[in-house]
Amino acid sequence: MKVLQRLIMITTVCCMAGQAQAQKTVAELPVYNEKELTIKEDWLVKKITQKSGVYRSEDGKDIFLSNGLVTRRIRLSPNVTTVSLKRLSTGEEFLRAARLEAIIELDGQTFNIGGLEGQPNHAFLKEEWLGKMYADPSAFQFSGFETGETEAPFDWEKRSKWMPKDLPWPAPGKSRTLNFKVTDAMMASLVATKITDVATKITDMDKARDVVLEDDFSKTTLAKEWKENLSNKSDRSSFQNEGKPGEITVELRKQEWVRCHEFL
Repeated sequence: MKVLQRLIMITTVCCMAGQAQAQKTVAELPVYNEKELTIKEDWLVKKITQKSGVYRSEDGKDIFLSNGLVTRRIRLSPNVTTVSLKRLSTGEEFLRAARLEAIIELDGQTFNIGGLEGQPNHAFLKEEWLGKMYADPSAFQFSGFETGETEAPFDWEKRSKWMPKDLPWPAPGKSRTLNFKVTDAMMASLVATKITDVATKITDMDKARDVVLEDDFSKTTLAKEWKENLSNKSDRSSFQNEGKPGEITVELRKQEWVRCHEFL
């Protein structure tokens, strides 16, 4: 489980021209103003000089990624989740419900990254619901963010004959990295879930078996199905086992000897 202690970093890139200055706190970001940022001209016809950027809400609860055409709004607390993806020219909202930021798999076990729960209706998302939504304790929790320039996700060989001009790679723009961490509450929730899953599997297996003998050893005398064998070994020896298949052994310690009961 050591790998769970590592920070999981998820990067979202907004591709247009941007600045290289890195920011790590919400207070360092400029305040988002949708009216001023919305591009009014036809970006397919006219040259647009507006830069992409990362912004914050006035109350500091949200950060925004915007290029003047589309804005993505991210709620930061009680855990990170995207709450809006809007086309600015028309006000059209592409997002109906808050979801996880990502899902990862480690050693066959899936883990949720971020996200909020408690949305009453997943056909639409109301502003007043956001303050009542809550974090999943078993998910990775938001720990901070960073912004900067875009970085190439892979090496790309340019094909100049397919390009109208020599374009830079990666596409210049602003990147935003969300950092997540494991919390004590997350580990406790995962352990509890794992124990429940194991108990359920054992119960399901037991349903297909017939009870041969059931004894809680609460009586002073043993049931006739048990054969008593006394060991002359020290109390550090649990029992003498011949490795017989189907053998059931119950250990009782008393002073310098060990009493073992073997089911025949």
